[in-house]
Amino acid sequence: MKIGSKIYFHKNTGCSILIKCDAIGDIRNTSMEEDYNFYTKLKKFKIDEIGLIQLEYGEYEKLSKGFNSARVNLETKKLEFFNRDIPVVEQEPSKEEKRIQELENQVLLLENEKLGGIL
Repeated sequence: MKIGSKIYFHKNTGCSILIKCDAIGDIRNTSMEEDYNFYTKLKKFKIDEIGLIQLEYGEYEKLSKGFNSARVNLETKKLEFFNRDIPVVEQEPSKEEKRIQELENQVLLLENEKLGGIL
């Protein structure tokens, strides 16, 4: 059996809450209530605040190609795809990484002294 993607969205905003990708194999299509009881992302909302769009198998992949986000147009009840700027979050180096950097710097300074201070 082939099951198309399911897009769960907030009925007031159109923002996607959960996207269940296509599935294939010895499976069955789950109901909205079953998914609500299974996925914690859905449980953050009241069930009557959640809408559902189910696509044909392979349709989501075709429609979303080249985009990284989706929302539902509340007037047309159709999916709209767009690219959301994903900020790059620089992580603070761990204590170990800082210590390694310090030691590498010390080695470089010692080598520099040995070579007569070319650095």
